[in-house]
Amino acid sequence: MAVKMFGNRGYVKTSMRELAVELGVRLPALQDCFGSKSSLYEACVQLVTDHTFASVAPALKRASETIRDGDLGNATSALEQLIDALVNGHARPGSRTWSRFLERSNRDGVVAGGGMLRDTVRGPIVDASANLLALIGGRHPNDDETRVCALLLLGQVHAAHLICNEPGGSMYWSKIDASKIAVIKRQLRENVRAVVRAMTATPVLSTYSQPNFDLPLSV
Repeated sequence: MAVKMFGNRGYVKTSMRELAVELGVRLPALQDCFGSKSSLYEACVQLVTDHTFASVAPALKRASETIRDGDLGNATSALEQLIDALVNGHARPGSRTWSRFLERSNRDGVVAGGGMLRDTVRGPIVDASANLLALIGGRHPNDDETRVCALLLLGQVHAAHLICNEPGGSMYWSKIDASKIAVIKRQLRENVRAVVRAMTATPVLSTYSQPNFDLPLSV
């Protein structure tokens, strides 16, 4: 409920008193538990971050192992698994509330909202995607072309998120079920493979090197 209220109204316009009413507790009890609104907000950020990371942890672990081992044969499927995990996360119940919370945090400039998720989830996902593409294309993971490709692929996942959370919108779907999720994943996989084909067919402007960051192997 607190995540939903912060997402709908923003940090500044949400008071501890209103939160206590919505949560069905007395204000002193809420203050005793969290101390302040900022502490409660940070707890919400941690909750959303933990749930988001849990949804991608197995795929991120496989990606990190593939990159570490220089396993070209499994790089494309590891990237596809990472994209699938992101779509699954966006399709989970509650994801719309969590996304609204984080989007509102970024829009309002609340540092804790974007910073924790960026450092814990977004950064490792972008780095993993770029390094997998670098491995596939024989490129450097930090060159412009590689990172732009990674970001564009991940941007398509954001588009899938909009589809998953707006049934009855542009796709005219009355609901999002397993068959609709399968359609989204299938198309995203085709897009991944198209990027892979393009990268392997394009002359290499820079050579692949081992990643200069540590992905979480123990997730």
